[in-house]
Amino acid sequence: MLPFSSHVVGAVAGVAGVRVLRLTFVGELGYELHIPKAGCAAVYAAIMAADAAVVNAGYLCMDSMSVEKGYKHWHEDLRSDDTPVEAGMLFAVKLGKPIDLFLGKHAIAAQKERGVAKKLIGLTPNDPIPLHGNEAIWRNNVCVGFIRRCAYGHTVGQSVG
Repeated sequence: MLPFSSHVVGAVAGVAGVRVLRLTFVGELGYELHIPKAGCAAVYAAIMAADAAVVNAGYLCMDSMSVEKGYKHWHEDLRSDDTPVEAGMLFAVKLGKPIDLFLGKHAIAAQKERGVAKKLIGLTPNDPIPLHGNEAIWRNNVCVGFIRRCAYGHTVGQSVG
């Protein structure tokens, strides 16, 4: 098993030059294979033959699992007007360093201290209704936000936004 966010280049199913990346967009142990075009069919056939439980799922399946896990996607969940504080991504910012490593460090530190006017959160509706995206979120008869990205969560049996 590779450490998370690392990669190796090697042979898979006899195909040389395959880059194996330890990544996940779905919250489970996952790998991404970057395969030379001429070797794609051979690698695919070997993977499908390796385990009868392996099935084709597709992008919408990955998207659904990523919404359930709370993984954020650029342009769907995250936008250029979201700060790391608002997006819940302070883990990616090094505010504790003694030097100014990036433009905006002081503004982000101040926002962390005082709080935010908007915040990216995950939610599930109380009623079993389908969500499609861009729905308004109402609280006490006041619109307090909107759904950016959503999908049907198969493991929770309802819409997730």
